[in-house]
Amino acid sequence: VHHGGAGTTAAGLRAGCPTTVVPFFGDQFFWGERIVSKGVGPPPIPISELNVERLSNAIRFMLEPEVKLRAMELGKQIENEDGVEGAVNAFHKHLPTKLPLPIIPSPPTSDQLPRPFQWLLTVIEKWCCLPSALL
Repeated sequence: VHHGGAGTTAAGLRAGCPTTVVPFFGDQFFWGERIVSKGVGPPPIPISELNVERLSNAIRFMLEPEVKLRAMELGKQIENEDGVEGAVNAFHKHLPTKLPLPIIPSPPTSDQLPRPFQWLLTVIEKWCCLPSALL
């Protein structure tokens, strides 16, 4: 029984443990629903709805032999999967087939270069001074 964060959920499932998620924030609700869809835990119990009866029912559900068996099977699948390879493949799958070439500007000529002192004043004005409209 835990909050349903991604890391905690993954560690418990990898260990082959049935899981009850008691979410209170963010992606915890998503992971609680994934637990249910895999049959390795009961529906999540939002923290605001947690009580003795619901927790007892969740624990009874997790103690059912078929739930433990599903959790152990899922744990073996996780153990045998190459997560890095899967992540790299997913990354490459979403890349465009053709990447645009960067435009490399031509170097400026000597008459286009700012004078050092003028350049410095421009930089100072740009980063340090408020526009007169904001004063």
